Order: sequence, then C-alpha cells, then structure tokens
Amino acid sequence: MALSFILPLTRSFHHSSFALDSNSKSIHIARTLISAISTPTNTMSSSSQLSKTAAPYGSWKSPITSDVVSGSSKRLGGTAVDSLGRLIWLESRPTESGRSVLVREAEKAGEEPVDITPKEFGVRTLAQEYGGGAFRVFDGVFDARFNRYVTVQEDRRENKLNPTTTIVAIGLGNKDIQEPEVLIGGNDFYAFPRLDSKGEKIAWIEWSHPNMPWDRTELWVGYISETGRSVLVREAEKAGEEPVDITPKEFGVRTLAQEYGGGAFRVFDGVFDARFNRYVTVQEDRRESKLNPTTTIVAIGLGNKDIQEPEVLIGGNDFYAFPRLDSKGEKIAWIEWSHPNMPWDRTELWVGYISETGEVYKRICVAGSDSTLVESPTEPKWSPDGELFFITDRKNGFWNIYKWIESENEVVAVYTVDAEFSGPLWVFGLNSYEFIQRNEKKNLIACSYRQNGRSYLGILDYVQGSLSLLDIPFTDIDNITSGNHCLYVEGASAVNPSSVAKVILDEHKSKAVEFEIIWSSSPDSLKYKSYFSLPELIEFPTEVPGQNAYAFFYPPTNPVYQGSQGEKPPLLLKSHGGPTAETRGMLNLSIQYWTSRGWAFVDVNYGGSTGYGREYRDRLLGRWGIVDVNDCCSCAKFLVDSGKVDGERLCITGGSAGGYTTLAALAFKETFKAGASLYGVADLGLLRAETHKFESHYIDNLVGNEKAYFERSPINFVDKFSCPIILFQGLEDKVVPPDQARKIYQALKEKGLPVALVEYEGEQHGFRKTRLIRSKSITLTELLVKRYFILEYLAFAFYVVADLGLLRAETHKFESHYIDNLVGNEKAYFERSPINFVDKFSCPIILFQGLEDKVVPPDQARKIYQALKEKGLPVALVEYEGEQHGFRKAENIKFTLEQQMVFFARLVGHFDVADEINPIKVDNFD
Repeated sequence: MALSFILPLTRSFHHSSFALDSNSKSIHIARTLISAISTPTNTMSSSSQLSKTAAPYGSWKSPITSDVVSGSSKRLGGTAVDSLGRLIWLESRPTESGRSVLVREAEKAGEEPVDITPKEFGVRTLAQEYGGGAFRVFDGVFDARFNRYVTVQEDRRENKLNPTTTIVAIGLGNKDIQEPEVLIGGNDFYAFPRLDSKGEKIAWIEWSHPNMPWDRTELWVGYISETGRSVLVREAEKAGEEPVDITPKEFGVRTLAQEYGGGAFRVFDGVFDARFNRYVTVQEDRRESKLNPTTTIVAIGLGNKDIQEPEVLIGGNDFYAFPRLDSKGEKIAWIEWSHPNMPWDRTELWVGYISETGEVYKRICVAGSDSTLVESPTEPKWSPDGELFFITDRKNGFWNIYKWIESENEVVAVYTVDAEFSGPLWVFGLNSYEFIQRNEKKNLIACSYRQNGRSYLGILDYVQGSLSLLDIPFTDIDNITSGNHCLYVEGASAVNPSSVAKVILDEHKSKAVEFEIIWSSSPDSLKYKSYFSLPELIEFPTEVPGQNAYAFFYPPTNPVYQGSQGEKPPLLLKSHGGPTAETRGMLNLSIQYWTSRGWAFVDVNYGGSTGYGREYRDRLLGRWGIVDVNDCCSCAKFLVDSGKVDGERLCITGGSAGGYTTLAALAFKETFKAGASLYGVADLGLLRAETHKFESHYIDNLVGNEKAYFERSPINFVDKFSCPIILFQGLEDKVVPPDQARKIYQALKEKGLPVALVEYEGEQHGFRKTRLIRSKSITLTELLVKRYFILEYLAFAFYVVADLGLLRAETHKFESHYIDNLVGNEKAYFERSPINFVDKFSCPIILFQGLEDKVVPPDQARKIYQALKEKGLPVALVEYEGEQHGFRKAENIKFTLEQQMVFFARLVGHFDVADEINPIKVDNFD
C-alpha cells in the first residue's frame, strides 16, 4: 500500500522558495522541519534518563533485529513514468533471492502496486559489473525518426575484461532480430547518448583511459543520416496474431533483462528510436572475452521477423553511456571514454547526426576534447525545444549544468555553484534533472544537487539563471522523474528510508504543495523511530595540515537503556566502497542495528569521496591505501579526543574498496582493536590482474607503481596482523573475486590467528538474500560477546582486497586503469597491499566474499585468509555461492550482519549480546 501523507502549503512549508543568482558560490538554507514527519531527537531529559535501565554498551536489547534489517533492504533500481502518467519502478527484493521486479503504481488510492515482471523472471543488468539502466519506458524518449532505441553497448565477445564500448541503435519495428547498429565508437567509454527532438542530431559523452568520467570527458554532437534498419519481444500487431519474438536465440531473457552473470551480450541504458522503429542502446559483446567485452552503441530493430545481430551505430572506444535521441530522432548524444580513465576522470560528450537510413553520418565532440580543460561531462539530455543540456565539472571542479549552442558549437554554463548536480557513473540510469513546463514556457529544469553533506531539490529557470529551492522532507536525493503535473523524487532522510515520493508543485512551479510517499524500501521502519540514532555531520582534521575530512556520527540510542556509569561506548567505523563513492546521512537500519544495541557508529567520507568537488575527489589519486586509511584513523582519534567513544574498543568495517581500507588500516596502523571485511581487496596486484574491464585501469590511478601495489596490499603483511578477523564473500562476485578472501583467510589461518571465512553461493558483489544478511549480523554479535578476555584486537572485511597487484591484474574493463590512478607506480602497489605485510597483522579478522565477484575476485580473500591462518591469527572466511560484488540475497545479508556482531562480541567483548546467535568456526581460535 502507498504510504501517503499530504503536506498543506500554509502549515508545513516555510521559506520554501529561494531565488539565487547564478553566480552564487554557495547556498545556505534555514529551513523548518515539516511537522508531519518531525524527527526524534537524540537528547533525553534528566527524568527520562533516570527511568532507563543502565547496562553495558553493546548488550542492549533492540527490536531492530537482523530479520528486520534483511527484510527491509529492498533496493531501488530506477523509475520512469508511462504514457498514462503512472510511476514504474524497479525494486530488488532480498526475500526473493535478490530478484529485481518492475512494479507499477496503484491506479487508485488504497490499492496495492502491481508487479509487472512475471514471478519466474527478474529484470537486472550487470553492465560494467555494477548494473543500472535495466529498463526504459518508451514514452517519447526513443528515436522516433527511425523507430529505434539508442543506447550505450558493451561488446564482450572478444574480451570480457575489456569490452568494446559504443553507442548503438536497436531498431524497434522490424520482425527480423538484428545485432544493434553501432552509431558511435572508437573511444574507451561512452555515456548519455541523447537525440534532439527531430532525431537528426545526437549528443554524447565520451572519455578515454586513464581518465575516470569525473576527471575529463568530451561532449560530442553527431548528425544522423537518412538510412535506418530494424531489433526485443513485442506485442502482435493485430488481434489474433502471435507475438513477435525479437530476441535472438543467443541472447535470452536472462541476458537482456536479468543478467545474473551469463550471456554473450548485455544491453542497457537505451532509448526507443521511433523514427526507425528500433531500440538504441549500449551493448557489451562478451562473446570473445567476458572480462574485456566490446562495448558499442547499437540499434536493435523491432519490426523484422528474421533475427539479426544488433546494428552497431557507435563504436571504437572502450566505453559508452547515455545514448540519447532528440525528439525527432535526427540527432543522438552520448558519453564515451577510454582506458585508463574512469567516467569521473575524463569523458567526452558527442553528438551524432542521423541520416535517412538511420546511420550516424556526422559527429561533433561537444565537450571533453579540449586538452586545456580537465572535465568529465555526463548526463546529456535534449530539451523539448531540441537544445542539448548536460552536466560537467569544467569550470569550478563541481558537476554543474551546461548547454550546447549548436549554431556556434559553443558550451555555456546554465548555472554555476560549488555543488554537485550529478555523481560518479558507477551504475547506469542516472537522472539528476528533468525538463518541466510552466504556463506553456519550456524553460524550467527540476534538479537536485549536493552541498555540505546533504541534497536539495530545486527548480532552475535556465533562461533567467535563477534557482528556487523546494522544501521537502528529503535530505538525500538521487533521481528525479517528471510525471503529469508532478515530480517523482527518489530520496531519503535521517528518519525516512530510501523512498520514492510524488511532489506536486503550485501553478508557478516554485513551491511544493503536496508530498506523498509512493514506495518505501522499508515501509514499517517508522515504528522503530524512538530507537533511531540521528546522524551528526562532523568535520575533522586529517594528517595533512589545513585539510579536513567529513563523516556522519551516530551515537548509541535506545529509549530503554543507557550506558553503565563511567563507561563510553565502543565504536564501529565504516569505510565506504568505491573508493570513488560517498556515504550519506540517511536512515539505514543496518546502522540502527548497531546503535540501538549500544554501539557508536561513524560513516566516513574520506578524501577521495564524491560530493565535495573534484579537488576533494582527487586527493586519493596515487594514494589509495594512504589517504583513506589515514582519514579513517584520524576520524576515530577525533571521536576519542572528543570524549564520545572508548579508545580501547575501536572497530572498523568496510565492503569492497572499504574492505581494502579495513585490511590496510589493520596491517599498517594500530588504531583499531577490531574489524570486518565484506568482499574486500587484500592483494592489489591480484585485483589489477583479475578485475573487469570497467575498473581495469582504475586501480593504476589509485595506487601507482608496482612497489606501491606490493606495499599497500595487506596480504603481503600478514605478520603485522594481530587480531581476529571474519570474512564474508559471495562466490559469484566478479568485482572482488573470492580468491581475495580465501588468500587472506589462508594466510591468517597459517599464522595461527583466529579467523573465519563465510562464503555464500549465488551471491555477487553485495549480499541480497535475507538469510545471509541476518546470519552476518548474528555471527559478528556472538564472536564479540564470547571469549573477549582471550583476544584484544579484532577485524572483519567484506569482499576484501588484500593484494593491489592482483586486483589490478584481475579486474574488469571498467576499472582496469582506475587502480593505477589511485595507487601510482609498481612500488606503491607492493607497499600498499596488505597481503605483502602479513607480519604486521596482530588482530583477528573475518572475511566475507561472493564467489561470482568480478570486481574483487575470490582469490583476494582466500589469499589473505591463508596468510593470516598460517601466521596463527584468529581468522574466518565466509564465501557465498552465486553472490557477486555486494550481497543481494536476504539470507546472505542477514547472515553477514549477525556474524559481524557475534564476531565482535566474542573477540572484543566486555558485554553479552542480547540476541541468540550461533557463531561460525574461527580458525586458530575455536
């Protein structure tokens, strides 16, 4: 049932309209909380404190159980609006083994939303191993001129790790299924192909290695010729006729729609080309290489009976994204980039002009090709009037909105402010702004941006250059979709989980008059709000003089309990993944699971995180394993010095890149007494060797030379580990393969440290099954409670990176140069790989790993596990079959959460956990 609450303008919105000059460098808002969703406070009166039961921190009982957490972790995969104005969304359900389902908004108030996807199918892509762009509603966004879908395509047939990325057209009118037609290619990466209203021109972003899309990209425009061809499953044209199967036999529904890990092709982020009746989309051709697929933009004809290969419209570069047609299908825009860049380093935006036969006959690079500008254009979009808009960071280092003046071939800023109007292109389907109409004027853009740790929703008049802010109860906003006289906004706040809200504006489009929650990832979460710990944005000094970093601190909160007299709470510090990503101060029940039991929790945005501009993001280049580790340690020290936490009970956790930071902090620092890693990296060299195409050069940028790969890989320094560790790993993880967790597990086991490894069948990078989410929390709880008097230090890691050199060798195409940018030279790879310094580890550690992980392969976890085991440290490795990079199955998410809690309780302890949890075996301990 939809969760509805209507907010009347006169009572709830104060200071709801703000007119700002486009030259403003910052926006500061004094806003009143909306009374209908007032937030609880973390402060208690003296009388309420006296009525609480005193108990040791960490031992408190809480109704926010692992079942609640795992059952509430539905994920949103995108939104769209159909021709009747109804909202369509994609949600991932951990309780159904992570199946992703398309759902349509209820037609009437009080009715249930309707599942569109049949029960036996799922809708998901694994584009660049992270996914996104899994569906598109054909309501004026296709290439009407040629009746086709224009999209970015990765061709993985020749090389799965390094697919060929192009912008392609997928025809939608022919009965004969064809291979997508490449419209644009030749660069490493493409994104945002966008057509003008006539379908005569196309704009796109492209970039090449070693750039990431936030470093340097190019915006191009192409002119489209008059030719066109026809390629999915469509309804019969006449009553009584059979539906036309437009999917090639070698594709299959699981390849095009679900993509759990197989198939020769992956298509994603496309648009319908009505002009040629085809679907233009990005395609990965994995036939020759799964790790290095060929990526193109192709056209899949939708009218022919004979199945044919998609026609390649755009190709030749390593990566493509955002193929977008104008309303006439005469132009297509797209983003592309090449190794060693990531799409946040350097990309290019291109526009192509489409001929009468549907070919791209003329191309213009709109942005990203100027060697004097370091930029990463993204999210191209054609306005109703056929003007090309996009987002880039060329002027001030922040992703702001620009537009292309076609007649002058000139790029001009629409609105400039030190705030981020978009984010890094890890997953496809970003939609940070939408065109809306006011009194027949088509000069308004609904947009969101992030500044100072929170999001804002506004209406931008791009003719006047002014921005009016809308007062809504979301402090974190991801995507915006325009509906009939309303906006659908994906967002959250400190008391609202990830949700989709319908926002109705006044007639002037300057104020929000109604706010209704349509979908919630956890609709029952508000009944626990008295247990919610509200995030406090903190700014703390780093080891670099004059440089500060940011984090969200959550104090322990429970209406029934308070800490024992004179006691300070233990701290669990989380280092986020990416590492080019960001943590946000939104309601996350997995955090409340800890704080409601008496733990303090801090979520760190270390140097290199997004949301604070390019300069902050670039702090990590060549210094991954240094800046992130130092910032996490500085944050913990800041909280200890502030008197907020117990300096003798500091724990650290992280997944993927955050798992690497966890292991590196344990190997090279003495700050933390405990830790956990989920599908983390132990060996940078192994990660580089095994990773997929998208990140195949990412690590080089982050690490540097070979020496740095060795020196920063925890697997090489098992002797430095001294505390127990537990590892969780999905066996389907392609991002951080299971070998990473197994390697560190074996090393710790041989060392004699208490160690445990939990592997999940069917899990990829990030856990999706309810049972595994619950079991993770139970195991960690039990491990922390028991035998605390034996062991003093503890660690845990998720999809762990132990060896930077191995990570670089194994990684996939998208991140194949990313690590080089973050690390640096070969010496740095060695020096920053924890696997090379096992002798420095001294605490127990637990590792979690998906066996299908292509981002951090399983060898990383296995390598560090074996090294720590041989050293004699307590160590455990958990591997999940069928899981990739990030666990999606509810049972895996549950299991991982519980095992972290029990692991901490057993091996750091000083309290008895309130939950009944059966711990897994810890080597060198049990």
